[in-house]
Formats: sequence, structure tokens, C-alpha cells
Amino acid sequence: MTKNFESFDSEKSEKSLNEIDLSELVDSLDEYNKQFNWGTMAAREMIFDEENEGGLAKEDVDAEKTNSLAELEQKHREELEKTGLSLEPVKGIATIFTPEGDDIETSEMRINLVDGKRFVDYISVLDEDSLTEQQIRGLITVADSLTKQLVYQYNLTDPNDERVTELFGSLSQIIDEYHRLDKRSKSGLLASVEQLEKYLEVARKKYLKEYLLAEKAGFLEGAEGKYFGPSNWHTDSNPESYRRYWDEAIKKVIEIGKNKNARNFQNEVIGNLKRTLVRVKKDLKIMFEKRLKRQEKDEKNPDIVIFTKLTKEGIEKEIEEYRVVLDDVYDQLEEI
Repeated sequence: MTKNFESFDSEKSEKSLNEIDLSELVDSLDEYNKQFNWGTMAAREMIFDEENEGGLAKEDVDAEKTNSLAELEQKHREELEKTGLSLEPVKGIATIFTPEGDDIETSEMRINLVDGKRFVDYISVLDEDSLTEQQIRGLITVADSLTKQLVYQYNLTDPNDERVTELFGSLSQIIDEYHRLDKRSKSGLLASVEQLEKYLEVARKKYLKEYLLAEKAGFLEGAEGKYFGPSNWHTDSNPESYRRYWDEAIKKVIEIGKNKNARNFQNEVIGNLKRTLVRVKKDLKIMFEKRLKRQEKDEKNPDIVIFTKLTKEGIEKEIEEYRVVLDDVYDQLEEI
């Protein structure tokens, strides 16, 4: 595997391994992410438009991102080289649409392993009792970033995605070292690798791609609040869009079962979804009753305009339409 960094002579380094503190790198990542997040970019677009009669230009922002990455890599060259880490800017969750027609993507800087052995060498020389708060912060950020990269960026079906092979080539050792450094579960290091530990367990059973598909879709127990999924769809839909949500969900459940190693997991997902359907069916009446009470309260406020009023008859009709979808989906899950 080709490494991104030249060989590093530890004897000429200004710091020994156990002195390395990644918190300054974390600070730099926070600054980058703040600079290129949606709020900052949108504010800059507004300011430029008012002052210069022209907003942000995509080529200028792309150049800024490239320069910022180069500056970060240069500034933190020693820490990156000695710990086997690299930086990768990834597309953020939003896009700025400018009046000039440019679609400017927000950006987030994340951490990859470019040399897993080197990172293991680094954390293996650290000691739980002498670990500083800054070092802990750096290690937690690395674990969080690797988790995000695995879930949202890495291509698990591509044997040429070196980020995947590098991570899983060292992940077991990394998890062991995080456990060693947080035996008393006080620093947060253990918690920071919990997801990675679960992903490693699932990867060994050869259905990680299907597990991540289900997790991101909100199919797993405890997904409420973390993802907009089956437990939440009815709160922001109508019966027609609600059915579309479940049509896509059924396709994903079927896709999971195409991997023979994921058949038991598919049954677990089906069980979770069936329980969700039962809960939603009970929740519908309560949800609409709350909406009706809120409408009654709003009607007394002259500053609130109600464009579409709920009626008891309309609510009963809509609840029944939802229930038809719920029963149909339950039957489809039974048949898979």
C-alpha cells in the first residue's frame, strides 16, 4: 500500500511518541469546520452580496478549501506523520445556492488512518495514569472521526478503498488500546469506540454493509431520535408519503436478506419494524388529538392564521388511511 507520507525519522523529532498531543489538531479541525459550515458560508454569501453586489464564487471557495487543507497538513505534519493519520475534507450536510447559480458545498474535515500500525504504536506507549486531558480529547476525536468515515464515506464493496483495509487491519488493536487506557471507564475513551467495536463484531460476521444500511435507515432498536426513521415517519407525512417511506423500507429489508450471512439479522430487523408498526398504530390517535388541542389553542390567538383546519371527521378518515398502510406493511414483512 502506498503511504501518503515520507518515512519519518523519530530520532530527529521534536517530540517523543508519548508526548504527542492531538488536541491542537482537533482545534484546527474545529476551525476548518466552522469556516466551511452552512451558517458561516450562508452569512458570507449574504455579506458579499450586500457589499460587493456579488456572492461567493464556487472556484474561490474550492481554492480556499484546498489551501486550508494544505495549511493544516503542513502545520500538523509531525503529529500526522508520527501517528499515522491523514486528513480528508468531505462534503457537508448542506449546499449553498447562490444567485449566480453556483452550488457551493459545505465541508467537514475528518481523520483517516493512513498507517494503522503507526497509530497503534502511538497509543500503545501512552499510559492511563499519565494521559492528559488534551491527549484524551485528541483520541476521542480520532475515534469519532473514524466512526463517521466508516458509516458515511467508506465504500465497503470496493476492495480498492484503502481507507477500509487500513482501518480494519488495525481496528482490533486500536480498540484494545482504548480499553487499556480507560479501564475505569472515566475518560470517555471506551465510549468513543463502542460503535467501532460493534462494527468490527458485525464485520467479522460478514454483514457490515447490511448492518449500516439498516442503522442509517433507523431500522434498529434505539434508533428513535438518532435517525428520521420508521418511528418518526408518521409525524411528518400524509398517508401517501407515509406509504412511500415504507415502500422504500421494504426494498431495503429485502436487500439485507440477499446476503446469506445477514439472514438472522434480517429477521431481527423485521421484528423491530413490526414492533414499530404496532407502536405507531397506537400513537396515531394520540398524535392527532394533540394536534387538535393545539389547533383549539391557536384559534384563540389572533396572530396565528390557520390555513387548513383539522376536523374530528377528517382526523378519523386520515387515521384509517394510515392504518391501512400499517396493516399492509405488516403483512408484507410477514411474507419476507
